[in-house]
Amino acid sequence: MTPEADASHGEDPEGLFSEPARQEHGSAALAARYEARIAALKADRDLRISEMRSERDAALEQARLIETSTAWRATLLLRRSFATKPRLRLFGRKVIKLGWWTISGQLPYRIRAWRHIRADATARRAEAMPGGNSQTPEVARPIENDYSAAVPFAYPMANLAEAPGLAVICHIFHENLTPEIHRYLRSIPFKSDIYISTDTASKKAIIERQFASWNNGCVQVRVTENRGRDIAPKLVGFRDVYDEYEFVLHLHSKQSSHDSVLNGWRGYLLENMLGSPEIVQSVFEAFTREPKLGIVASQHFEPVRAWINWGGNLDLANRLLAKFGKPFSYDQALDFPSGSMFWARSAALKPLLDLQLCPEDFPSEQAQIDGTLAHAIERLFYIACEYAGFTWMKIAQPGLFEATPCIVPINDIADLDRFMVKHVVSLTGPSRPARRKKQPEWIVAPTKGLVDRLQTRALGLDRQVDRSTRVAIGILTYNNASDQLQRMLSSARVSLEQAGLETHGRLYLTDNGVSTEQLTRANAAVTRLPSAGNVGFGAGHNRLMREAFAQGTDIYISANPDGAFHPAAITAMVQMMAAQDHKALIEACQFPSEHPKTYDPFTFQTAWASGACLAISRPVFEALRGFDDDFFMYCEDVDLSWRAKAAGFPVQICPRALFLHGVTNRPHNPAVLWMVFNSAVILARKWGDPSFEAWADRQLKELGGETPTVQPEKVPPEWQHFADFSHELHFSQARW
Repeated sequence: MTPEADASHGEDPEGLFSEPARQEHGSAALAARYEARIAALKADRDLRISEMRSERDAALEQARLIETSTAWRATLLLRRSFATKPRLRLFGRKVIKLGWWTISGQLPYRIRAWRHIRADATARRAEAMPGGNSQTPEVARPIENDYSAAVPFAYPMANLAEAPGLAVICHIFHENLTPEIHRYLRSIPFKSDIYISTDTASKKAIIERQFASWNNGCVQVRVTENRGRDIAPKLVGFRDVYDEYEFVLHLHSKQSSHDSVLNGWRGYLLENMLGSPEIVQSVFEAFTREPKLGIVASQHFEPVRAWINWGGNLDLANRLLAKFGKPFSYDQALDFPSGSMFWARSAALKPLLDLQLCPEDFPSEQAQIDGTLAHAIERLFYIACEYAGFTWMKIAQPGLFEATPCIVPINDIADLDRFMVKHVVSLTGPSRPARRKKQPEWIVAPTKGLVDRLQTRALGLDRQVDRSTRVAIGILTYNNASDQLQRMLSSARVSLEQAGLETHGRLYLTDNGVSTEQLTRANAAVTRLPSAGNVGFGAGHNRLMREAFAQGTDIYISANPDGAFHPAAITAMVQMMAAQDHKALIEACQFPSEHPKTYDPFTFQTAWASGACLAISRPVFEALRGFDDDFFMYCEDVDLSWRAKAAGFPVQICPRALFLHGVTNRPHNPAVLWMVFNSAVILARKWGDPSFEAWADRQLKELGGETPTVQPEKVPPEWQHFADFSHELHFSQARW
């Protein structure tokens, strides 16, 4: 545990050590100063509670006056309509806001402010644009003439007579995204062989472990140099693969950190091309109907449409084109599969494969965002396809777009044939498309439809809870008040019941302090383990976990006894675990004070997961064997999270799973701080950070403590990059 997410050793930290022990670990004078500080904090807390109660009473009285007013009663039907129709509610809010701005005279100011914000966003994104500046010629196609076929096709498609020869060629640099890619590949409804490149042996091991369960074809993982982003590994590292397969699918673990609006780009591409078996079937319906179709790619991600240009890559591209085609100029329209993920016939890529490039042709990786050979090749895929004698088309799921016209429904075979005749263009032929006259409006955020889709997948909202799932709640007590423990037991049972899961014997409990046997003896939901004394947080939960998994448990949830589950919390955690194939660490969202560490808004991956309420699946336990007993209390959950990442398991937070845990405002006495820094020293030793170890040791000695003698087994050097000691005891960037 960290100081921000306290461990389950009772509500009163002062009871953790006897007075002699406290004197052993800190001076009496220092303890007295802390006690005085604690008293001041408590007085301040009581004052704030009184003020908040007064504010609450005033708000309740105001609400009572509103609810008894004539206007409130008169608008009952309208409010009911808003409640049942989200779109109407949103429209109503906008109308009310616009009306208020008009009446209050704010409208002109609001319009000017909106224009200023848009102009500022445009300027900032133009600065961040790869190769982009005010002098970059506009060469992309006009949005009003950029057609794509809506997928999935809206007519029954015949099954393929036999599985097409398909090789998935994927570069995975960010190994933490392997589970996500694995899940999307399961949308392919026929046999496909997987060829994956990465840049280190340790990443290779993680990827192979994740794909060990792939039973729909062979899997081969190769280690390649970290050159040429995903382009060189796919075209050079797997050049020998293309001749063996008629079709290929190009993917990679795309992360675009140079602009936050691009965070959803990878998810968009995967969702648009692999979002369902029906989408994949639509792609191969198009390939089957049109033998000269060479590439099927996604319509552009809306926030990148303004960046579709040559950037600083035209000269490099023309050097390559000199070997298989004619040079391009800024007078010609350009299009390409932005993000470099697409379906293709292998033959359509032959001009690029025949260049016989080698890794040394690509510059070493220096976080370039433009102007490299890889960026030039990305812009040549459609052009090379045409020089190979094929055509190309783009596809789009309408629900993922808000500002993209020309998405054509394909309701029958005739619609598909008509699309191929009317809307397939050639960048190199005699009838070339026109260039756009001006840059399109900047899109400053991904669409709500895309955000909803990605979050639904990550959270498992589209899944039903399998009622045969065996969930165990692990509760480790330490001198907890009886009403506090009863609240935890009751909330856990109710949350299991609401999920439709078994409750009998599913609350695994042991005592690190005073026995609670008399309190829990009659509770049929409780399975008790004999106390082993105060063995610490991690060791105590390990005892419970071993017993629970030995009895057939699928998911173990550690839960601090001074907390409480929201009735829907376990449902949310089980759904999210199912979405991760039961191979993840998932923490609940603590309230009223959420932990400030950051997390990905689409995948919900986070730096580490708090043990205060943490779901651990059977595969994770079998791989990691639980917490490290070297940590008596604090930092054991950080260590477990880093080890999970090193083993290839995602570490996530579930914002839908609320867990009441009001420890973040507790004052820390010397005994607690002593344990915090003692564990921090051990963590730094284990993960190889001498500077952090020295810092934590200094803090410990200032409290009167001594350097711990524990020498944990060090992790392999290739694991050390998973650890983050740069944010002191947060172990993560903070959102506030």
